[in-house]
Amino acid sequence: MAVEDLATGQAVEALRVATTLLEQYLQDLGALSAKGATAELEGRMRALDDNYLGVWLKLDQAAGSLAAAGRDVSYYRSLRAQVDTTALGFDRQDKVSVSMGGVKQRTTITVDDERVERVQEAMSSLKMLLDGVDWHVGADDEVEQFLARQRGPWRLLRTLGVLGVIGAVVGGVLLLLHWLRPPDYGELSKPIYKLQNELKVSPCDRKLAVKLAETLNQAGAHRAALDHAARFFEACGEHRRMRWATLSAHKRLKNYDGAIAEVNRLIEAVPRDRDYRFWRAELYELKGDMERAIADYRQTLALAPFLRGVGPGLAGLLRVQGRPCEGLLWLASEAHHQPRSRKRMAEKISALVKTPGCARLLGQGEALIRVGRPRAATPGAPELIPAERARLKIGVATARTYAVEPDLPYLIISARLAREAGLMTEAAEVMLLGTPDGFLDGHRLVAQRVSVGGAEAASVELVVVGSPPGGADAVLGQSLLSRFSRVSDPGTGAVKLVGADALGMSKKSRELKMVEPEAAAKEGP
Repeated sequence: MAVEDLATGQAVEALRVATTLLEQYLQDLGALSAKGATAELEGRMRALDDNYLGVWLKLDQAAGSLAAAGRDVSYYRSLRAQVDTTALGFDRQDKVSVSMGGVKQRTTITVDDERVERVQEAMSSLKMLLDGVDWHVGADDEVEQFLARQRGPWRLLRTLGVLGVIGAVVGGVLLLLHWLRPPDYGELSKPIYKLQNELKVSPCDRKLAVKLAETLNQAGAHRAALDHAARFFEACGEHRRMRWATLSAHKRLKNYDGAIAEVNRLIEAVPRDRDYRFWRAELYELKGDMERAIADYRQTLALAPFLRGVGPGLAGLLRVQGRPCEGLLWLASEAHHQPRSRKRMAEKISALVKTPGCARLLGQGEALIRVGRPRAATPGAPELIPAERARLKIGVATARTYAVEPDLPYLIISARLAREAGLMTEAAEVMLLGTPDGFLDGHRLVAQRVSVGGAEAASVELVVVGSPPGGADAVLGQSLLSRFSRVSDPGTGAVKLVGADALGMSKKSRELKMVEPEAAAKEGP
């Protein structure tokens, strides 16, 4: 075996063990809240930390093997330098209460989410260097299959010659046994046979049909599940829940094209379902089609930007793909929607802007804008915020009115404003947005220059729609707001956007002062 074959094989095996340990670690975290004696809890926490340390030990082994095989593991090493595996990742609080029923003690265990995020990011950075291995299926021969793809064909000829004869004999015996007795599904044989008999009476009973497909998948009979589903679709028509089962079967068989085809059917039936977009993104990532994976992760967040962990995951994938600066938006969006992660996201953003080329994305200058939402004249009507204090410009085009919605991931502009700005949507990426006004079809583009009042940002992602929410020309979302520090004044309903060139100003100069309408009118086009 060549040195590279041996090294990559050792890396695959180490990563498989690390994956298994991490899955067990996550399962144990979920069960940590179960009732138990104090001594038992302490023992379980110690065991968890030992398991966590074991994950990193295996990751280190994998990194060493990959380095020996000539793979670039610098990103993993930079992550590893930030990890302290000696510190306990748990915070325990005991609360004692006294009542008529006696003394009660309640123990609360809080887990440091950063531990999980960092180990997952580190594992992903190493797995990206080994395409073609499904880390979610722990088949014993998978390591050897991976190595077989690395070796030259001449190394396999002798082995294949012997195995061919043995395989022919064994195959004949197995085929004979197959026809003589029904399939053995192990412990699930009895419930599977029962479901099959019940479906003979009611072949189009959707509940029974789906349950049989899921049970076959559970038994590892994925091809049988696909055959059963095909017969069901032909006789009984389409059923989305059955597609979930066929998707799972294709994925377990590592037939990613087949799994993606199933998700495509689901998306066609329910285009607004964020889960389907996320499932397809994962499949594209497993397949190694990273550009489509990135597009689907973006689409997932366009529908549901509040989903926890998707933004940092997308930022990590963009970094591995050599486009780290694009991750700024998604780290900022995670910080906005997940208050508990703000400190951690701020650290990641701080490190990101130090990456060569990323500092240019920081906003410059200052602007004072009103973000309050006045009452609508008609109950239930959308509330429009006029742009009376700071003009919004996309290139050379000026918005007549705009609104501010920090919960939206993108700056949204009207088709009219896009035409005036010279932005062409014909070849742009199609995007479906979830907004306060419902779902909107649009196209994702990048504007080279966007300014609001005296604040300006470069290379701002935006989505062009027919009519933005509330009938405004534009709606400011995170892709623009995240470029600036923000100083809010709840009393006036205003916010000051502060660019990178003003971050060092004095506290006094940060005080909000409303701009008079006359002054705004003098700004010029």
